[in-house]
Amino acid sequence: MKVIGIGLNKTGTTSLGKAVEMLGFDKHHSWNTESVIDYANGNIDKMLKFTEDYNNLEDMPWFLIYKELDEYYDDAMFILTTRKTDEIWYKSQCKHYDKNMKLEGFKEETPITNKIVYGYENPYKHKKEYIEKYNQHNQQVRDYFKGKNNFIEMCFENGDGWEKLCSFLQITPPFIQIIDNQQFVYLNKTPTLKDKVKKKLRTLKRKFKRKIRKW
Repeated sequence: MKVIGIGLNKTGTTSLGKAVEMLGFDKHHSWNTESVIDYANGNIDKMLKFTEDYNNLEDMPWFLIYKELDEYYDDAMFILTTRKTDEIWYKSQCKHYDKNMKLEGFKEETPITNKIVYGYENPYKHKKEYIEKYNQHNQQVRDYFKGKNNFIEMCFENGDGWEKLCSFLQITPPFIQIIDNQQFVYLNKTPTLKDKVKKKLRTLKRKFKRKIRKW
């Protein structure tokens, strides 16, 4: 069985991939720029062949070929991850763009993949188009999988987590010590001001303790 996340990036795809990995699907693959370019060039067969070595896929470009993947695999299970609102998703996209444009490698790849997936390199200049793409993709996925039993939609911000995921995959939830009182993993989250303050306080506390020991 394969588990394939088909939500757009910045909808909790990293969290989903890690959670599915913890459930035993450890042949995990996420963002793949080369495959995004393959999609742009129409090399769908190459993309499908690439997925054969994995049982846990999410992020770009796999959400672009969910129909082809559904036809290619008889045992694939599909999960559409979404955000609480399209506005929250868009803001997360902008923050993600800012972060990537400061990183070597990512600052070259991000404009290319954004152009292919969303039609425009920079989300700041095309809010309307990005949000339209988000809503259009989600609705098209819902329409395609309507009535099928190999699909669920999950929004972690609305409380979806282990119970829903494990029920869908018909798997016993992980042991409580593994998942910290069964709190769902939430990775690659953009830090809030509160998160940044907490991190700064932890750093200052460690420095203070080191000074006390030296004294």
